[in-house]
Amino acid sequence: MPSQKCNCCRLVTGLAALTLVLSLDAQTAPGKAEVRAIKGHALYAVSGGPAAELKAGTVLGGGTIIKTAAESTVDLFLGNSAGVVRITENSTLGLDKLLITNTGADTVIENQLNLPEGTMLFNVNKLSAASKYEVKLPNGVAGIRGTKGRLCTFMFLRAATPPRTASLLRPRFTSRPPKESRPRPNR
Repeated sequence: MPSQKCNCCRLVTGLAALTLVLSLDAQTAPGKAEVRAIKGHALYAVSGGPAAELKAGTVLGGGTIIKTAAESTVDLFLGNSAGVVRITENSTLGLDKLLITNTGADTVIENQLNLPEGTMLFNVNKLSAASKYEVKLPNGVAGIRGTKGRLCTFMFLRAATPPRTASLLRPRFTSRPPKESRPRPNR
């Protein structure tokens, strides 16, 4: 009889431990981008669908493309960890992937944005070591970790390869192509 009682206690203890482990397992959910402010006009399309006028308060998910008009900006809130993004005039930004994983110990984000044209400003809070925040540009990928700055793509008709600019406001960093590949203004 005592051995049956001992086996029953082991079974109950094992089930309790299994339940605890399963409940602590990482929970991954789709991330969101909330439109906090719009100046001027902007359109958005979800997964290749029809374009619609973007309005403040709209909540966007992965697979969304945003296009701003002339003299327009859009401010997006990507969550407490991922911070905020401002898309400036005549820009296109794709929200390719927005994921949030709560591991119990911390929050891990995986954001993949695409900036084929224009300028975006960002302010990203300190991210956990496992987090990934990337912005795809026409000529590479920028990895962002807890800083604020600006990413731009400038396209000139006379340039063989368009120059790119990336700058971080903290610490200060600017990346440009070599002088010989930059177009020179006509005088």
